[in-house]
Amino acid sequence: SAYYHSNQQTLVDNGARKQTLDSYRVVDLKAGYRWAPTWRAEVEILNLLDEDYYTPTQTSRIEDGVPNRTRELRLGFVWDY
Repeated sequence: SAYYHSNQQTLVDNGARKQTLDSYRVVDLKAGYRWAPTWRAEVEILNLLDEDYYTPTQTSRIEDGVPNRTRELRLGFVWDY
């Protein structure tokens, strides 16, 4: 999956002014393999392109926005019973 978010604004200086945060795109990948009727393995990569992006904060103390996670790898086994 993938998503795009255009430029955003966040409040800085105790709400006295606004700062524009850059747009970003995030690509995620998830795949699985069923190797038995009740078992499957899954792999998921979040932020596949390792995009460095920031989102607005609820407080004006963080001027550059909140940094988001970098690339993340998840491995799992699922038992359907």
